[in-house]
Amino acid sequence: MDNILQILPRHGLSIWVRYGFTLAIVAAFFLIRAGLEGRVGVYGFFIMVPAIFLPSILFDRGSSFFATAISVLLLYRFVGGGFDQQTFNEHLIPFGLFIVVCLGIATLGEALRKALE
Repeated sequence: MDNILQILPRHGLSIWVRYGFTLAIVAAFFLIRAGLEGRVGVYGFFIMVPAIFLPSILFDRGSSFFATAISVLLLYRFVGGGFDQQTFNEHLIPFGLFIVVCLGIATLGEALRKALE
């Protein structure tokens, strides 16, 4: 367990560094998800879960919340979500569940990091 803690970055990194790496992680997993579009269907949200979990372990809960927000925006635009009421209502339940699950993962990920420390 001590070996894992030595690999993880220390707290106190700049907010720009944390959010920049978080954005890169989300972008990488989003590209994987976009490449697998034909296999996973429109709601292949589960591919984005590691992009939410990794920043919570590597940095903090705030970075993971940022990853959740960016993931939701990217996924919503990717599924053809417009900003009209009918399209919003169609995707409300899947995105709502995704947000709740990701916020829970972010909180648990940071708790795991603190437990390791």
